[in-house]
Amino acid sequence: MNRIDRRTERYRPAGQLLARIKTTDAEVVNLSLSGALIHTKQPVPPSASRELRLFAGPELKIPVRIVSCKLLPGTGPLYEVALEFTAMDGSTRADLARILQHSTPAATRLPT
Repeated sequence: MNRIDRRTERYRPAGQLLARIKTTDAEVVNLSLSGALIHTKQPVPPSASRELRLFAGPELKIPVRIVSCKLLPGTGPLYEVALEFTAMDGSTRADLARILQHSTPAATRLPT
């Protein structure tokens, strides 16, 4: 999925939503049914396939592809990582939809 081909609305989590990719801790910036934007203190290699673990009540495990990873200027070691969900079973999709119901629409893209 490219930047122009976004099919689902993005949401900002209500409160802090923590996640992990492999051994890298992350905070979710925004989330949709097709992907997520996270912040990490370590770079994550683009194009890599990983598993995103979301810690929102029951832990959700979602296979992802790393779309991009950019160092945010002036923030110390903080990276903006864009993720595309590559597969999701019905149960995980329903759990993710419940998280989105309690989130705020992300009307504008954060500066990169």
